[in-house]
Amino acid sequence: MKRTLNPSFPESMLQTARNAYDAVRRITQLPDAYFIRGDAKAFAALLRLKDVHKGPACPSSSATAPA
Repeated sequence: MKRTLNPSFPESMLQTARNAYDAVRRITQLPDAYFIRGDAKAFAALLRLKDVHKGPACPSSSATAPA
């Protein structure tokens, strides 16, 4: 069957189909922690902390730039 389908479709379409099939097969390997509701709170806390170290940009620097 592969021999008859391969010439019919472009290589990019076949690669996409291979990747989709691989993703479906690997979904069972995901850790169970992704599906626990209690971890949603921890994940939300991590998202709040993302880029907290960067701080706000200084708005006055562009207004007081020397001419």
